[in-house]
Amino acid sequence: MESFSPALVRLGARAAAREGYAAASEDLLALAGIAIEGRQIHRLVQQVGPPVAAALEQGPNLDPQPIPVLYIEGDATGVPMVTEALAGRKGKQADGTAKTREVKLGCVFTQTKPDAETGLPVRDPDSTTYTGSFQTAEEFGGGLRREALRRGLDRAVKVVFLGDGAAWIWELARVNFPLAIWIVDLYHALERLHALCQGLYAGPSAWAERTEAKWQAMLKNDQVGEVIAAARRRLHDLGSQTDAALEKQIAYFENQQSRMQYKTYRDQGLFYGSGVVEAGCKVVIGQRLKESGMFWTERGATHVVALRCALKGHRWDECWGRLH
Repeated sequence: MESFSPALVRLGARAAAREGYAAASEDLLALAGIAIEGRQIHRLVQQVGPPVAAALEQGPNLDPQPIPVLYIEGDATGVPMVTEALAGRKGKQADGTAKTREVKLGCVFTQTKPDAETGLPVRDPDSTTYTGSFQTAEEFGGGLRREALRRGLDRAVKVVFLGDGAAWIWELARVNFPLAIWIVDLYHALERLHALCQGLYAGPSAWAERTEAKWQAMLKNDQVGEVIAAARRRLHDLGSQTDAALEKQIAYFENQQSRMQYKTYRDQGLFYGSGVVEAGCKVVIGQRLKESGMFWTERGATHVVALRCALKGHRWDECWGRLH
């Protein structure tokens, strides 16, 4: 890594993991009196990214104690890319082109006991680790399973997989975590329920609000089947006025029904929201790779994602211990 000492490589990589290369250069000079240009830090990250990514997959957790609950979550977020990295890719713009590439992010964390006062589930402090990549869903699923195994998947009394309603998420869970308790994030379900009620009752109205409040309570009480039946009756009553999109909204609840037993999950003291990985998409990925004016190559973004997973997953010292 050019002529840098291991200590300087570590400092430079950590600074680059936290902020842009120019800002990292300024901080090293201000805080440590080290003069190193941003482009040098950039080259350093290109060299150190792959070994850090490899170190993240090493080091099984050898603690023999059983884990009461192990959670696994997955999601994805778009990262702005240079034009070359977007060639031939479909996107969400009006002309079908893309401005971003999807980075998939997974997290693993544990829960030992509920809150003593409220009885609500509590995530164990500093127990969240991350894995992220531009890989296909199939490849990413294998990496997420390896991280879960490293964290003690085989020692967990309960394993919970949380995600939104995306098809790739549940195919990943089917292949890699078939014995887990599968839970659709409640807040995604409530967003879908809101859209369904607005559609069934022609936009904002007192009927839509009352129905949504009633169906929300039913959904949280393991009565998703009754919600589906009521929605289908309303759809039938609309007759020829039916919007084809409403059928898809109801089908979403039918397809996810077995993963929407929210009262059962809460009675078991389990989380039923995927907020940890959603926050991870913002903190691990967004805060570093989505700053104004940033456009990435896949290679450059991949290296920074590895550094961010090490830093935000409380594994920085462990990874550098393996490198040096």
